[in-house]
Amino acid sequence: MLNHKHSHFMKKVLRALPIVLVLAFASSLVAAQDSSGNTGDATQGRTLSVVGIGSASGTPDIAFIQVGIEVQNENVGTAVDEVNQRMNEVITALKDAGIPETDIRTTNFSVNQQQQPRPAGQTASDTAQDIYAVSNIAQVRVANIDDISNIIQLALDSGANRMYGLNFGIEDSAALISQARQNAVANARARAEELASEFGVTLGEPITINEYDSGGNPVALESASMGGAAPAPIISQGQQSVSIRLEVTFEITSAAD
Repeated sequence: MLNHKHSHFMKKVLRALPIVLVLAFASSLVAAQDSSGNTGDATQGRTLSVVGIGSASGTPDIAFIQVGIEVQNENVGTAVDEVNQRMNEVITALKDAGIPETDIRTTNFSVNQQQQPRPAGQTASDTAQDIYAVSNIAQVRVANIDDISNIIQLALDSGANRMYGLNFGIEDSAALISQARQNAVANARARAEELASEFGVTLGEPITINEYDSGGNPVALESASMGGAAPAPIISQGQQSVSIRLEVTFEITSAAD
């Protein structure tokens, strides 16, 4: 009889043991979370991140243009000599027009061998000599933007037969960048306040701020004649703009806090 009661008691203990173990594990987990600081007030550490964009525009006061000479000849030495002579004439004309030598900078000098078509069955020794294309390109800085059209035409009239990317800029863009930054800050804060209001939370201080900027938008050359007595090319510089992008993270608290 005693053995039967003892056996019955042990069965009850064994049935209850998993429940006790589960409760003990849960209690230890809660204690570990409390001690590590991962739990607690659910409102702590809440943030709101927004992107603010600001831009500002101004009138360009400086221009850059790349002008150059390209010559093709069967003799590479002859081609180089002709390019050098004609480029010197262009540079001399630009300096005579008031462009400082320091505002004229070589950006590319290249020599390319161009193979001539060879009829079927003929070898290289049976055909005409290959052609060499030699080019010299210089970037010209034009401080007086009103002169850009005449400077382009002067370079063409002086022998330039290559012209690339006309770009405008602002000599001192610090004020323009500052205005764009102020606009981006205002835009970021307005977005954050609107979101905070919609979600019923209170906007706090900014925690992190990251800034990204973009340069001014280049303006292309509208038209240009290639030498001769044609009128100077029509140039429209438009407006130069800069943009600032801010990524801002704010603290937020609930209205009940």
